[in-house]
Amino acid sequence: MTEPARLSAVDDMVEVEYHRFTLQVFDSPHTAAAIQPPGPQDWLVAGGPGGVLFHSAGNDHTAAVRLELWASPPVREPGEWEAVAEDDFTADFDRLLLASFTSAPGQHVLTLPAPGAHRVRAYVRGRTAIEAAGPVSFAEGIERWLVQIWPA
Repeated sequence: MTEPARLSAVDDMVEVEYHRFTLQVFDSPHTAAAIQPPGPQDWLVAGGPGGVLFHSAGNDHTAAVRLELWASPPVREPGEWEAVAEDDFTADFDRLLLASFTSAPGQHVLTLPAPGAHRVRAYVRGRTAIEAAGPVSFAEGIERWLVQIWPA
């Protein structure tokens, strides 16, 4: 069996506001911040038209995020993760960028091979620590995410 191929990876930081941040399709008329989450507090990712909405354990802080683009579903990432979740999203253009809930963009763009339906798997650690830091900690890099994306 052939191992899935990782096509690219980007390390970035994103401002978390209101316990949320997004992976937004650049130039899309759809905003990931408008995606309706599945529940009030018990969700990690919610995909939809235009990107993905993420739920952080902290309110105002900066999270470290590694975005990975895969040709096919990657093998589950080993290690100790506090939470893991998957969902689908639709990209109407080929460029993705991290953004705060109120749209402050990240520094790096991840380019998809083509627009269309995609799957996202998110892993996170540091949730307990960032929650313990308090509601307005403005801490950096305590919560760490690995976000893997591949065509659906």
